[in-house]
Amino acid sequence: MKTNYTHLQQPNLKLFYEFAKMNNSEKTNILHNKAVLLDNDIEKEEAVNLYYLNGFFVEETISAKKGGVVDIIPYKHGYRLETYATIVPTIVRKKNSYFK
Repeated sequence: MKTNYTHLQQPNLKLFYEFAKMNNSEKTNILHNKAVLLDNDIEKEEAVNLYYLNGFFVEETISAKKGGVVDIIPYKHGYRLETYATIVPTIVRKKNSYFK
């Protein structure tokens, strides 16, 4: 199902690329202090958190087995958002005001 996300704030590309270059420790700090947690999914020994930050989305994967964050993936749009198609339009519309 293709969803139109044109109502979302356009991502700040400079901040997007700066965030992508950071190490996981810096990314985690920014996510926990400045981003909006939209959703989380916990399965067995792994949790995936979806955040919204400056017009783009970030998935943070945490492993109980490895004892912390194992992956942080920023993205602007695409197939990853299809997983969250029912929550993203509703929540982001309400949260966009925090980033202005």
